[in-house]
Amino acid sequence: MNNRRRIIGVVTSNKMTKTVVVEITRKYRHPLYKKVVYSSTRVKAHDEIGCQIGDEVQIV
Repeated sequence: MNNRRRIIGVVTSNKMTKTVVVEITRKYRHPLYKKVVYSSTRVKAHDEIGCQIGDEVQIV
């Protein structure tokens, strides 16, 4: 089977041709202070179907 890692994110920009910017938000607990911390990463991804801003997408 296919064991590729799949990441879920939200489209934040679609101004480029056939490319979208996807923001991936991650939630984890700080090891020392035990507070829940959010971190986000923005990734450019290829877009064949024409995603709109706010769409939830899956990156392979």
